[in-house]
Amino acid sequence: MMTNARGGIVVALIIVLLVQLVRIRAEASPLATGEALPAVRVVLTEGKAPPIDISDLLSGDCHLLVLFHSQCPVCERLAPTWSGLTEVKSGTGGIPIRWVSVTASDSGAAAFLRRHQLDSAPAMGIKSIRELKALGVEVWPRFFLVANGNRFVGEGPRI
Repeated sequence: MMTNARGGIVVALIIVLLVQLVRIRAEASPLATGEALPAVRVVLTEGKAPPIDISDLLSGDCHLLVLFHSQCPVCERLAPTWSGLTEVKSGTGGIPIRWVSVTASDSGAAAFLRRHQLDSAPAMGIKSIRELKALGVEVWPRFFLVANGNRFVGEGPRI
C-alpha cells in the first residue's frame, strides 16, 4: 500500500513539473532580429546601486552580451576558453563583450569574472526572473549580439 502512495506522489510531482515547464516556455518570448530588447534592469551583484536599464549598459554601436552564472557547470567548463576575452575581433574593429549574470543574487559573479579575466567593470546581474524570461533566456550561457544600445542582431551558438 505504501508503494502505491509513493508512486502516486511521484506521478503527481512529474505532472506538476511538466505543467510548470510548459507554462515557463509559453511565457518566454524569443527576440526577433532588429527588435528592441525588452525593458530589462541590471544591478550590481555585490554592493548597493540603483538598477539601470540594460540598454545603458550596452550603449554604443555594437556589443556581445554574454549571459552566464558563476555556478553553471557549462559556464565553468567553458570559462578557460574565454579567459581574457574582452572583445571579439571583426573586420571593422573590436566588438566589446559585456558579461552579465542571469541573476542579481549571483554572489560568485565578480569572483568568476576576475578568475577568468573576463571583465574589469563591476559584476552585474539581471534584476528579476521575470526580466530574464522577457529576454527568452531559460538556459545559459547565452550570447546575444546587440547593436545601437538595445537592438537584438542575433545569437551565438547555444551550448
